[in-house]
Amino acid sequence: MRSAISLLIGVSLALSAAYASAKFGNSTQADKSDQPASQQSTKVHREPKFRLTIMDDGFVKSGAHFGGMIFVEETSGMKVWRTNVYLHSADAAKKEFDDEVADDIKSGGQLKPDKRDDAAPEKRAVVALPPKDGCAEPTTIRFTDGAILRVVYSCSSEIAHEFEESLRASIASAAKVQDAR
Repeated sequence: MRSAISLLIGVSLALSAAYASAKFGNSTQADKSDQPASQQSTKVHREPKFRLTIMDDGFVKSGAHFGGMIFVEETSGMKVWRTNVYLHSADAAKKEFDDEVADDIKSGGQLKPDKRDDAAPEKRAVVALPPKDGCAEPTTIRFTDGAILRVVYSCSSEIAHEFEESLRASIASAAKVQDAR
């Protein structure tokens, strides 16, 4: 009986190690070996994972309804605030966008150049806000999506941009599902 338990534990440990190696170790090495030496990076790519912690809703100054969510990036513990402001038209979303960006700049924020090169009909702004309350690099990313103004805020510029990428991927995926119906 004791040898059967030892064997079971040994097999479980071997399978765990093989799974971890396949998932985390070998795939990175194989990818690196396929690239020329000049393009290989020592930086390990990680996929950010965000966990929803709080949801709320209310109204902005203009009277439009908003839905807000607070996420936590699992590896760093950094919080990300996501807000969707629901307006009656795309023009109203663009006006709300302009008003909120102007408020950010009045409060000391600096508008960062938009690095996106796509010709999308949306408006987008990245604003670096002044540090406060232990928040080293507060960053707000705002973009319009039809009649919705989407806002991403974090104390880390990198986390805010990663969350925006994740959000855009979710929006695109939802649009594909909607189109398939």
